[in-house]
Amino acid sequence: MRHVYRSASRNRRLLPTTVGLLGIIVTFFLIHGVFASSDGTEPLDTSDQPPEVNCDAHGFRYPDSIPFRTDHDCVFAPKRISVTLSGKQFFEGLTTGMTVSDVLETLGIVLNDEISVIPPLETNVCDTMEIIIDEVVRTRKVELESIPYASISILDDTRELDTTTVVQTGAQGQRKVIYEYTYVNGIYAGRQPVHEEILAQPQDEITAIGTKKVYRTVMIGEDTISYWKVMRVFATSYDSNCAGCNNITATGAVLQRGVCAVDPTVIPMKSHFYVPGYGHCQALDVGGAIKGNKIDLGFEDLAAVQGAWSARYIDIYLTD
Repeated sequence: MRHVYRSASRNRRLLPTTVGLLGIIVTFFLIHGVFASSDGTEPLDTSDQPPEVNCDAHGFRYPDSIPFRTDHDCVFAPKRISVTLSGKQFFEGLTTGMTVSDVLETLGIVLNDEISVIPPLETNVCDTMEIIIDEVVRTRKVELESIPYASISILDDTRELDTTTVVQTGAQGQRKVIYEYTYVNGIYAGRQPVHEEILAQPQDEITAIGTKKVYRTVMIGEDTISYWKVMRVFATSYDSNCAGCNNITATGAVLQRGVCAVDPTVIPMKSHFYVPGYGHCQALDVGGAIKGNKIDLGFEDLAAVQGAWSARYIDIYLTD
């Protein structure tokens, strides 16, 4: 009996020692696990830990789990914006709306087909953004308009030279046009045609210009002149003694009475005409000062016929 008692007493003395060793072992593994995580040898399990957050310039906190390439500052932070409605300031202050559509919904602005929003509704809201909301009203009107006619000239060799005759009278056409008028915030902003219908085509005005030479006869003094055109000109005189002149003309003719200088764009070279008080003349010369309806009457020697001609306006008769 005493032997059994001594064995039980020894076991009770060993129990605290065993418990103490187990505590030391458990503590060792716990401490080892902490240091292993902190020095990177084993990853920490952070599944139960709350996500870390960052703060922006506004003090707004957003998690690191925001998707890559998202503009934190533009979308998630409070932004100061202004909203103009129908040309008047409607709101100015902070908003946390992510898009323009979010902002309008927060402000209770209901959109319809007559509302224009700048920028578009899907645009991300950024700081200092200005949102402009205009009321755009479009109305359509039917208007009748005149179509102008064109004026056309034709050459007619059956009619006398330089005569003009209207051979077809012009008439305006007519069209029906539907215009769309646009008003922004009650102010007219423009119109554009949306449909057009021709009701009547215009009729061109046609004028015939005669090219036929019609000869007439006239008595001037003792001379009978057959001519096809009368022209008003300013006539001067010259001879071979003038500055830059000689006795040979631009066409190689000898300068003498009956040889005249003309503007070839008005009177064709080598054509004949009659000058009252001077006589018959042929266009055989040109001159730097002879432009337009001007002619220069040739003489052999002006000094010998002093006073034979004075510069003046006169009607001349083209004879061929």
